Amino acid sequence: MRDAFTRVFKVIKKIILTFVALAGAVYVALALYAYWPTPETYPARELAAPEDQFVQLKGLDIRYRTFGERGSAYPEIVLLHGFANNLNSFYELAGMLAECCFVVALDFPGFGLSAKPTGYDYGNRNQSAIVVQLSRSLDLEAPVYIGHSMGGAIALHASLQDEYTRALVLIDPAILTVGQSSSMQPQFFPFPRLGARIFGARSTRLRFLKTSYVNSSVISERDIDQLMLASRTDDYWSGMTDMMANTKPISEEQYLPGVGVPVLSIWGEFDQVYPPDEPYRLQTALPGSQLHIVKGAGHYAHEEAPAEVHQVIMNWLNQYRQ
Repeated sequence: MRDAFTRVFKVIKKIILTFVALAGAVYVALALYAYWPTPETYPARELAAPEDQFVQLKGLDIRYRTFGERGSAYPEIVLLHGFANNLNSFYELAGMLAECCFVVALDFPGFGLSAKPTGYDYGNRNQSAIVVQLSRSLDLEAPVYIGHSMGGAIALHASLQDEYTRALVLIDPAILTVGQSSSMQPQFFPFPRLGARIFGARSTRLRFLKTSYVNSSVISERDIDQLMLASRTDDYWSGMTDMMANTKPISEEQYLPGVGVPVLSIWGEFDQVYPPDEPYRLQTALPGSQLHIVKGAGHYAHEEAPAEVHQVIMNWLNQYRQ
């Protein structure tokens, strides 16, 4: 009996040691992948397009673009992108809105060609302070903040911080279920750097995007090229690693009662990022808000159906013409 127990113990011990060895090997492999030499990087301004502009806000270099002419009867529009994206997310929509409005789009700190500092608070409220500062620096008199996904949560905070806010448009916003859609992986070595590596890889970014679209054929090579600009900047690896290590998912529901401006909520019919009832829960939490569902679209409703989203926004903005 004792010999049988000993044999069983040895088998269990061997299984445990094998598992530990395999786990250790996987951990080492992940660390090697995370810190494998990176491609050559460049100063952000060397990667900028002629239409890009930069401004110093809170000591950080922030990239933005403007579209359209000032002096329109419509309010000014500020476009706020989602996590791991940049102002190019609004490439088509911004051009359409510029036919009637003065439009501003920016890269948040940590994204696109804006600065990617370490030791920085990448939370939504702090990011919104940058947005409001940009609005003030450009002398926007009655901005409408339009935010997608994470940018929706930042737009929410901007509307609370900026007394001049005219209205708020939320596109598939990360407000109820998750208010900061960044760091879902473990936040200890080497996982923050691994997250930066994943978002810095063209193939993984493309696969990630395709799961968020219903019609992924709208994703062009130009779109991916623009997304990859961030990982080509000198400060990407340190900045994104720091962001992944220090940013936690949070809900922004507690701030909804403070919203005192009109709200339009736009959602893709087949958004897989949030629960199916998310649009209706948000509408209930924002009494008087208007809801529009974009049929046949996913999480990036404004990219899959820019013409429809543009028309919905314009119909809604007609009531705010001067």
